[in-house]
Parts: sequence; structure tokens; C-alpha cells
Amino acid sequence: QISFFAGQHGTVARTRPGKGRLRCPIHFIGIVAVDPSSPFTGGAVLGDRVRVGFHGHDDGASITLYGYGKPVILDSGMFTINPGPYRTYFVGRRAHNVVTVDGLTFDRTARTDVRWKRQSSTVFELAVKSKPYAGVTAERRVTFSRRMGYVLVDDRMAASTTRTFRQLWHLRNGSSPTRSGARTWTRAARSNVLVVQVIVPSAARIITGATSPIQGWVSYDRDEKSKAPVLESRRAGTKGRFLTLLVPYATTRPNVSVSNVKLSAGAYALTVTINGRRERVQAGYTDSKITPLP
Repeated sequence: QISFFAGQHGTVARTRPGKGRLRCPIHFIGIVAVDPSSPFTGGAVLGDRVRVGFHGHDDGASITLYGYGKPVILDSGMFTINPGPYRTYFVGRRAHNVVTVDGLTFDRTARTDVRWKRQSSTVFELAVKSKPYAGVTAERRVTFSRRMGYVLVDDRMAASTTRTFRQLWHLRNGSSPTRSGARTWTRAARSNVLVVQVIVPSAARIITGATSPIQGWVSYDRDEKSKAPVLESRRAGTKGRFLTLLVPYATTRPNVSVSNVKLSAGAYALTVTINGRRERVQAGYTDSKITPLP
């Protein structure tokens, strides 16, 4: 795995996450990945672990995000090794932080290719591309601000015919999320996240503990599961795009705004303001920059 810790002053260090590792004062962003030089995975990065037989989860390109000691965007876990509907759910795409496609079966042999990795003193960015479903191309671009600790996720889907795309963010159980317009935020005692949908979806809802179809569950131990909220956003068409801002915070929800948004087919630019601190994000075709603003 590859993971990134952001310290108090925006420094980033690589490490392997494990018990007792979540001690950073600000944020931890974990991007599921494997060794790009591995002969077993063909160089897949950012969560294409389904190619490793002993793992078996359909979590290619999934993201987990930790803030202030706890997960705020989390993996749903394993629950059980016994065949059945809940096993199918927990290892499947809908239990992970990805974009799913209605009416199609995930291709477990699909390759996730790295388009680029970019980093500087202010930004770390990773972009991947795959064909997870028949006739569908998925592109995900993850941009992390090393100075202010937020994450921007640009998901772009293209299909050969009209499809319904669903972007999923799995939130921690007991976090009591609230939605208002294009914003969703959690209200746990500590370790929270604000989700801002920069491109407003056609529809969005929070699902918790649903059984038909199964959605909104988390498992921390074998044969144990708990209801947990999932933010589901939906778009339909031959193309679907989701541009999402994730802002972790401890207890008090920050004052966040997104302004001066400019979108193009494979790029975007916008200004993020958090509690009076501002940055201009320019996610271009050939370069990516985050510039502090006065």
C-alpha cells in the first residue's frame, strides 16, 4: 500500500498504515495501491488489488481518507468469507468509494492504468484510467493540497450508451451526516468530513443499513456488521462527471467555499477557501498547480 500523512505544516511522508499509526494532528489520506513494479499486478496503482488472488475485493481506484485519528471516508471491510448476499456486497464495488454503473457487472480482470503522478511543495496528484464495465471508461483524478489538507476528486465516466452512474462515499458509523444542497457533513464527537459536490449531481441521498438492495453497512470484525451511512450521488447519460471536495475537520465544521470554477473536458480550475485561507487549484492537461492566495 501507498499512503500519505499530512503533518501540521503540510509535510507529507510515505508509510505503511497500521495499528497505532493514526496520530497525525491534521489528516491522513490513504490511496489503496500496489507496487507499480510488481510482476503480479502488471504495474497497477491506486487500488487495483483485485488482481491479487488473496485479496479479492472489487476496490480498484477506491479512496480512504483519515482525519484526526479516525477514518472519515472508509472501506466497508470484509464481514464474512461465507458465500451469500452480504459477502457479495462487502467484496463488491458498491461497498467501496468508487463510481458504479447500473445494470452492468464489474469486470474483475480490468486493468487500472496510471496516467500520471505529480507532486510539488503544494500538491500531490494521482490520475488513473480503467474500463471497469463493458463499454465504459472510468477516469479518476485525486488532487491533495499539502498546505491546507483537502482532497479534490474528479471522476469522469464515458459509456457507449446511456447509463446511470452512482458515486459513493462511505462514512463512519455513528457520524450522523447532514445534507444541505450540494453539501454533506458529519457530526461525530471528533474526526469528521465535509463533502462538497462542486458539480451538482442530478440526485443525491444518504443510505444507511438498507437490505434491498444491500447498502450502508460496515464491518470491523469477522461476522460482525453495523449500519453506516453512504452518500450516493447520481447522474445519467453517456457521460457522467463528479467533482468532489473532501475537507476533514476535528469537531467544528469549517467555513468552506468554492469559487471561480472553470471546467473543461479533462481539466478544471477553482479557488478553495477554508476559514479565510485561500488557494487556487489548476488541474490541467499537462500540469497541476495549487497556488496560495492572499
